[in-house]
Amino acid sequence: MAVIINKFFLILILGRLQFVFGGFLLFLFGSLLALSAGATFELKKFIIGYLIFFFAHLSVSYSNDYFDIKVDSFQKKTFFSGGSGVLVSYPELKKVSYYLSLALIALSVSLTIFSIIFFEYPIWFLLLVVAGNFLGWFYSAPPLKLSYRGYGDISTVLVIGILIPTMGFVVVNNSFSYDLLLMYLPMSLYGIAFIFSVHIPDLEADKHCSKRTMVTRIGRKKSFLVIGFTLVLSTIYFFLMNLFFPTETYNNFLILGILSLIPFTMGILNIVYRTSERKKAIPLVNFTMISFILFLLISDLYILLGTVHDSMAFFTMLLV
Repeated sequence: MAVIINKFFLILILGRLQFVFGGFLLFLFGSLLALSAGATFELKKFIIGYLIFFFAHLSVSYSNDYFDIKVDSFQKKTFFSGGSGVLVSYPELKKVSYYLSLALIALSVSLTIFSIIFFEYPIWFLLLVVAGNFLGWFYSAPPLKLSYRGYGDISTVLVIGILIPTMGFVVVNNSFSYDLLLMYLPMSLYGIAFIFSVHIPDLEADKHCSKRTMVTRIGRKKSFLVIGFTLVLSTIYFFLMNLFFPTETYNNFLILGILSLIPFTMGILNIVYRTSERKKAIPLVNFTMISFILFLLISDLYILLGTVHDSMAFFTMLLV
């Protein structure tokens, strides 16, 4: 019994739930934008819609650890990088990780088909889900191995900046809105900062295993500059949008601009304290990642409160 419990917890650790939480906040961000644009909330649709994304997102953790085991064996894991480290220490779980990833993809696609039939989501929603699962699997899986061939950064930015917010939006709204386009640029900029942050601690191991990321190409110091400037540009974008759309949009760009000062501050620190030393880089990366989570968490709460004016209305909305 103790062995089974131990394996269960190891499999949970393989899932790297810290990324799952961040993904949920980003998905919720898209869903709340749809609500604030006038969509009607249905709890069952939201739950099933999120499960579609959850299964796809979780599968990436298991497949990446399986295909990146060689790279992970050369590096010391951190909270946000280097894989889970489970398969390096417990290689007997490799098959579990591999087949669990495939099962999660199958669940994600199956639930999508179910949702299209019963919730009348557009057919192209299936293409969106398949594309997300495709990019997640082949991020490290052969024959494409996107992260090894220099395309992993691009695929991550597409997923964070476009695919996840769109999924959250469509799950609630049942259709696409061109208003959502206004969010693609800042979210993509955050996606760039995110993937650079994840790769910075892994620089030496990635180079050793010929993993071609932008960080391995330009080095740590320049990577910190990229992170810094993308975070600064995101904040500038929100304030500029407030000038062009001060009252018309479903979200208040001024407030989002103010909230984005959290990652903006880390952007300035990335520029000022950029370093080529791994030991000094890790705290900077960790605080940058935390700033993303705080920004999304507070932004979600802000949009929710702007959509639902009192707690009684919120609980009524959940029960409808």
